[in-house]
Amino acid sequence: IILLSYYIVINLQNFNTYQTEVMLFLEGRATLDNFTQGEIHHLYDVKEIMDGFDIVFVLLLVALIVGLQYIDGRTLMISSFIGMILGIVIIIGSVTIFYTMFDAFHKVLFTDGSWIFPVGTKIITLFPFDFFEGITKSILIVNVLFNLIIFILCKKIYGTPNNS
Repeated sequence: IILLSYYIVINLQNFNTYQTEVMLFLEGRATLDNFTQGEIHHLYDVKEIMDGFDIVFVLLLVALIVGLQYIDGRTLMISSFIGMILGIVIIIGSVTIFYTMFDAFHKVLFTDGSWIFPVGTKIITLFPFDFFEGITKSILIVNVLFNLIIFILCKKIYGTPNNS
């Protein structure tokens, strides 16, 4: 559900012309102009990660479709409740320690230091820290809402998890 939330939020973003150029590059539908070699290197890294998200999303979607035949409704309800609570906890955490979370995410997924750029560079101007903070919160909120909807639907259909 988190990847679905990610795709929905990204596709509903109101990007300016230059941000759209970058997003089209990340989708493999455009080239980059007027970026430094370091920025281009980083954006290729981002593209690889986003391509990986696409593969994982498709695999999880197939697994979900197949798995829904075997999963108990109450298990789905409990899973959605856990997803909702985790999303809320991460939202609360991101309000207080987003920079730490952002830093850790980049240290895990990117080459050491390849994601750090000086203020005023094109990539920082187009995608400042506030952009990532806002988009992350939006993704998490959509995730919580999806989990809440699944939880409510399952509760209506299957009752509480303790019912036989």
